[in-house]
Amino acid sequence: MIKLSLLIFMMILVLVFYACKRDKYSGPTSVHGFVVSENDGRRISGADVWLVNSGGSSALSNKVVLYKKSNADGYYNFDFDADESSTYYIATEAEHYYKKDNFYNFSKGKNNKLDLPIIPKGYIKIILIDELPVDYLHNFSINYMPNPPRYIKGDTAFYSYFNGNQKLSFNYSFIKTAVTNYQRYDTTIFVKALDTVDFTIKY
Repeated sequence: MIKLSLLIFMMILVLVFYACKRDKYSGPTSVHGFVVSENDGRRISGADVWLVNSGGSSALSNKVVLYKKSNADGYYNFDFDADESSTYYIATEAEHYYKKDNFYNFSKGKNNKLDLPIIPKGYIKIILIDELPVDYLHNFSINYMPNPPRYIKGDTAFYSYFNGNQKLSFNYSFIKTAVTNYQRYDTTIFVKALDTVDFTIKY
């Protein structure tokens, strides 16, 4: 009789354990929040937001489960039935912001509040202007440009984006076609988030 009671008690414990496990790791799941700028917390409307199944034994492994755009207030929400054997994450991207795809910190089977901060881009445009007539072409070299183009008078020599709201140290040089000599120049440019800095070089 004691053995039978003990066996029944152990079976009940096992059932409770698995029931709690399933409630914790699978079932109806909600994830919601705002897509925001990592720089100042500004809410971002029209951002692309993906819910991705990144692994496990599910046939949906590494597949986009749901896709939405954040609304006018930057709000998004996903309601889905989470698979116990799968791992999920959220990715987001917006115009003039870097894509981020490693938002894992939410729990399956629960109602999750999760804001998605992403880094804004800042742009730099470098324009070359010669004040005196130049009869020959130059190579223009800059440390952020691995394959410098040939320079022709009045060109935009460089246009690219970086993390917004930071100071960048640049060095550049002009090299004559004969490559007999060159002079290096160093400068610092502040890259403002969501804006373009026009930096003019005269020579």
